[in-house]
Amino acid sequence: STLLAGRTDGTGAMANFTAGIEKYVSSDGTLSAKVKSYTTQSANYTKQIAGMQTRLDKYTEILNAQYSALEQTMSSLKSQGNSLTAMLSSG
Repeated sequence: STLLAGRTDGTGAMANFTAGIEKYVSSDGTLSAKVKSYTTQSANYTKQIAGMQTRLDKYTEILNAQYSALEQTMSSLKSQGNSLTAMLSSG
């Protein structure tokens, strides 16, 4: 009966179990260290994602500006083509 309840010298099964669990759940234990590590990784990933999003937004702006310039050029070329067609037709 003292096996589970514990002995006065702290060598019972529950004392050993509690001591073993304490290594994992204490504030400086394995689980706490893992949680801190994962929290740090998560924060780093969040920063990386924010940086990538900023770069993506800038690239999107560049592409939109290029597309707008292309449309203006195409409109100008179409207008010139129409003018040339009109000149050749009347001439």
